Amino acid sequence: MDQNVINSQKHASTKKFTDPDGRVFVYDPLTTLYKPENTTHSKAYENQKYRAESCGHPVIEIRRDWFVFIITTAISIATFLVVACYTYYAALQVTASEAATDVARKALRDSGRSLGFTLHKLDEQVHATNSLVTEQHLTSRPYVGVEGVTPINDPKTRIFRFDVRVKNFGIRPAGDFACHFEQFVGGRPIATRSAKTRNSTLFPTEVVHLIGDIPVSEYPDVMAGKTELVIRVYLSYKDGKNDYSHDAEYRYNSDLKGFGYFGVPNQSPPNPPAF
Repeated sequence: MDQNVINSQKHASTKKFTDPDGRVFVYDPLTTLYKPENTTHSKAYENQKYRAESCGHPVIEIRRDWFVFIITTAISIATFLVVACYTYYAALQVTASEAATDVARKALRDSGRSLGFTLHKLDEQVHATNSLVTEQHLTSRPYVGVEGVTPINDPKTRIFRFDVRVKNFGIRPAGDFACHFEQFVGGRPIATRSAKTRNSTLFPTEVVHLIGDIPVSEYPDVMAGKTELVIRVYLSYKDGKNDYSHDAEYRYNSDLKGFGYFGVPNQSPPNPPAF
């Protein structure tokens, strides 16, 4: 006879029966229903475990090793913090490197502009001088030109002067020599003092100095490069047969703190007053 039937008959007097899964139910007269006993779950689990083991399938129970879990979590957090700190400082280094690169790039660009300005003006002046030397045959005539313009700056007193050096580069005296200069600040003509020499003879290698200055009120803007300072030099002389003249324009560069040659002035000067 089936075992379940036997169990049902065995517990009939006590109003209990066991189902095919091994769970025991008790009759409740109030509800007229069969309810499982309190120990039914444990017995069913033991029966299920017994059947699983008898079928060759062991029951796997998962247990957590809390010590290993804590150590693993601590290592993970530490690793995350190390990576975060490295990323942060790497970002700071990249930012500082970019800033330094921008500063270096700007300095290189400014230096390139200043160097280009100097080389360009020097090339123009050398070309003009060479052309005059070839064209006018210095070995057989006087040649009067501007040797240079030297700035004389005194920041304490805010006084800015300049010295225009005029020289006879030829081997013959220059007769009826006359020279003067004009200066312009921001396009406005500025009165000059001791800026004219006339009706004299300039001997070979002799140098004449023309001294000029700017108003104190114009000093800050000229030094800062906000206002342009322009000097125009006009020369005339003779060698007994021919009349010669030479004009030149110079502009002050606040970055280079010097004057650059800008060729021949575009405007003809007014006739210098007689002495």
